[in-house]
Parts: sequence; structure tokens; C-alpha cells
Amino acid sequence: LSNVLRAIRGVNQLIVKENDRRKLLKGACDALVETRGYHSAWIALLDKSGRLTTDAEAGFGNDFLSMVEQMKSGKLTQCSQRALAQPDAVITKALPLTCGNCPLAKRCSGRQVITIRMEHNGKGYGLLTVSLPNSAPVSEEEQSLLQEVSGDIALALYNMELEEERKRVEEALRESKERYSQLYEGVNEAIAVFSITDLGIIHWNKQFAKLFGTPPGQDLTNIKITDFIGAEDLEVVQKWLQKRIADEPVPDKYEIRAKDRQGKWHIVEITPTLYKEKDQPTGIEVLITDITERKQAEEALRGSEKRLSSFMNSATDSFALFDSKFNYIDINKVALEMVGLNKEEVIGKNILEIAPNLKETGRYDKYVRV
Repeated sequence: LSNVLRAIRGVNQLIVKENDRRKLLKGACDALVETRGYHSAWIALLDKSGRLTTDAEAGFGNDFLSMVEQMKSGKLTQCSQRALAQPDAVITKALPLTCGNCPLAKRCSGRQVITIRMEHNGKGYGLLTVSLPNSAPVSEEEQSLLQEVSGDIALALYNMELEEERKRVEEALRESKERYSQLYEGVNEAIAVFSITDLGIIHWNKQFAKLFGTPPGQDLTNIKITDFIGAEDLEVVQKWLQKRIADEPVPDKYEIRAKDRQGKWHIVEITPTLYKEKDQPTGIEVLITDITERKQAEEALRGSEKRLSSFMNSATDSFALFDSKFNYIDINKVALEMVGLNKEEVIGKNILEIAPNLKETGRYDKYVRV
């Protein structure tokens, strides 16, 4: 048991410092053989279909290659199949009757083989197998310790998977940012991408930063769409997202109010699009146009038209407003009396269409001359 504990300690020290999967497995096999004194040790990592993906051994050398080829085809030995089906260790006496399909049967003749399923958090990773002479007693404590070390190795493999996944995510994010930069930095419109989970900003171009008063190069990844728009407009965005994900019809554009980093409100026109990575919706891509000046000009024009209309209708002379093709835009009451028509019959018509009516009233020459 003391030797087993030293072997486990060696494996655990290896787990802490080793990030390479193959080196970890090989080091674990060597530690079990050299420190505990097992005749041989081997580890097999299996995929979901039970086929070998990665292997390591100590004590067999080239004789292990035949086992590798067999496991690659998905053919597992009887002891391996039993170990995968139960949580406890499987102890097998290497006999021709029980080990007929095992390529290592001859090498293990006269020995007992202990096979343990390696798993962590309910996920199976493969098998740990050691062999020792039949004369060597295998206590329950030793079996328990072997199960412990197999669990430690499985935990290390789990942590490696997490680290690999983190690196894949970072690489995907880097590639995504590169694609984003190439596509959007040359665009004159402000563009930003917000996450569909928390509406936090994922990407933005320099025009977006400029529109919202952010210094060039400043990181915006800690802000959310709620930092820019109010509750009413946020509800508009959320409803659009729900309908878009459900593949329901939605408007192409929306007009909302947005606040810059200095607290100034802008009227913006947004064109939202469902942003996808690897065909999966991950965010909302928004094309943003600041229409504040345009809306102010329209408001000023409406005010001017209102004042003009008020002036025309209070005037005692006849007034009419035409476009460049002499179509009626507006007309006052005095002029309507002159043409003998109501306003709905005049607006949009050309002056030449109204001229016959003027002739009938006897006012044509005076009206056209004026």
C-alpha cells in the first residue's frame, strides 16, 4: 500500500505540471510500473462508440501494438467490457479460457489483471489496466486507491478538455473579430453587434464609437445596449429579437432614441439583423444611422409650413403654393373661391387642369396673370 501511495503521489505531481495528454498518460503508466512494481500498466481513451483514440503503456513494448489495432476497430477484451459496465474494479486471472480474445493473453499468463473504468462527473474517458503476479495479494484498499488514481487522471483529462475548449472559443472570437474588422471598419455607418443572451456588446466599429462619444481604441466590452437606450425602446428591440428567432415577419427599420456617453440623446434609425456564428444565432447586428439633424429639419419644416398655412388662410388676398411642375401643394380660402372648387379637388392637380374652371368663372386672365 505504501508503494501504491507513492505511485499515486507521482501521478498527481505529473497531473499538476503536465498539459500534454499523451505525456500525462505515459507518465502515469511509468509511475505505476516503476514505483508500485506492477508488471505492466496501460491506459486507453475511448470515444463514444468505444473505439480507441489515445493510448499509453509501460511494460509491453511492441507487443502492445496488436492490442492497439484491436481497440481501434472497437473490439474490446472481456475484462474491458466488464469494467466499462460497472463502477468497481474488475480482477481477471489471465487464463486461455477467459482471455481468448486478448492479444496480451500470453504476456499476462500467470498474472492477475486489474481493469478500472476512468470517469469524472459521470463522463467515461476510458480504461486503466495494471497487472501483477497471481501470488501478490490485491486488497480492497489497493483497489480503492487504484480507483482513486483513475479518477484523478480522468479529472486531469476533463480539465484539459476545458482548457482546449477555452482556447477554441478564444480562437473563434479572434477570428470573428478579424472578420468583423475587415467587413465593418470601412463602412461609414455605425455598426455594433450585441449578444442575444445579455445584450452586451460583442463587436463595434469606429463609427459606432464616434457616434456615442467613445474615445478611439477604448474597450466597450463591459457595456450593454441598456446603456444606450431607454426601457421603451429596449422593449422594441426585445420583441424584434423574439419574433426574428421565431422566424416571424418584422419591419426592416425602427426609429428609436439613443443616448451617447455624455448623456446627449440622439434620434437614430436602426436596421437590426440576426447575427450568426457557425449558423447559430449569437447576437443582434445593428446598423445605426443618426437622423437627429434630419428630424430637426423636418420638425422645423413642419413648423414653417404651419406658419405659412396660417398666414395664407388669414390673408385677404388669394395665395397658392406650387411645386416645380406647377402642381398645387397648398391653397388658401380666397383662392379656392376664385377657382370655385374645394381644397381636396385642387391639391395635387396641375394649374392647367384648374384653368378651364377659371375660364368658366371668368377669372382666368386675372388669376394666371397674378
